[in-house]
Formats: sequence, C-alpha cells, structure tokens
Amino acid sequence: MFEKLNRARTERERAYAKLDEFKKKALNSDAKVKELEATTVVDIVNERKLTPEQLYELLKEKEEGKVALDVAANKPLFGASLDDEEDTEDEDY
Repeated sequence: MFEKLNRARTERERAYAKLDEFKKKALNSDAKVKELEATTVVDIVNERKLTPEQLYELLKEKEEGKVALDVAANKPLFGASLDDEEDTEDEDY
C-alpha cells in the first residue's frame, strides 16, 4: 500500500545525498580556482619583477587614470613588448 510513497522517499533521500555531494564538489572547485588565481597573480608579479608596493602603486595609478594598461594587447607593464624581449635574446647569438 505504501510502496510508491516509500520509493518516492528513498528517491528523495538519494537526490539530497547527491545534492550534498555536488555542493561539496562545487565548494572545493571554488577554493581551487581562488587558490590558482592567487598563485597566478603572484607569478605575474614575479615575472614582471615587481614588488608588492610597486604593484599597489601601479593599480592605484590605473584607478586614478594616470596609467593606461593595455592588457588585451599583452604588453608588459614596463619596457618593451614580450616579442621584443625574445628578439633581443636571439640577436645575442
């Protein structure tokens, strides 16, 4: 008599268990993305040989409109373009 009801309750319990599992996976993914974003920022700062203070000043100047950064053009923050650096290395040989 209560078979359908019991099956529905069992199905609901399984669904909630899966939901909890997916929530945990999503939270773990969020944490991983956040960690990778932070690592990427540190790598970029190190690659450009910037100190945290220099980065802060650069971002502050960008906010104030004193510096225009062309991020889409893949230009370094200081000096020549990335392609120029590679060409310079090749010319030394």
